[in-house]
Amino acid sequence: WKVFVEWQRAASKETDVSFPHLLHSDHLFRENITAAPARDVGTALVVRGSRGVSTHGVTVGAELAMDAHLGTFEYARVGLPTRLTTPLPYRLLGALELAAGTTGGAAPVQRLWYLGGPATLRGYPGGVIAGPDYWRGRLELANAFPGARIALFGDAAWAGRGTAITTGRPLAAVGI
Repeated sequence: WKVFVEWQRAASKETDVSFPHLLHSDHLFRENITAAPARDVGTALVVRGSRGVSTHGVTVGAELAMDAHLGTFEYARVGLPTRLTTPLPYRLLGALELAAGTTGGAAPVQRLWYLGGPATLRGYPGGVIAGPDYWRGRLELANAFPGARIALFGDAAWAGRGTAITTGRPLAAVGI
């Protein structure tokens, strides 16, 4: 649990120095989002739980994250990612991850839910979709061999205003 005071403002990108950029000048960092100026006080609580941590049995986990802000913008957010992994026949592992989040009030652009990249939506760049509400899911099938894991995956995600949850088009990716 934490209590905080924040002063937020836009920050420009100031470098493109990276190993890929040294190899090829076309590899550049994306521009930062233009954050809305904000001065907030707030509180945040994260509750995590898991059961079983092994490739030999079922594991389940969840993380409930909540935060509330007062000041320039007044809003609250709640997010809940959940995970399940289980061993399968033929030395395979299966995994399912489901997550959703919502925002009440008028959050600034820097506090939207941003999806994309390896942690939320593989095959897409980070922050490819954003909104005050989101859902995402991922299904994975992998070998259970030590030292080298090969996985087949499918990810799907949507972000936007909650009223568009049934009409908005989700993004999807499959890969290995």
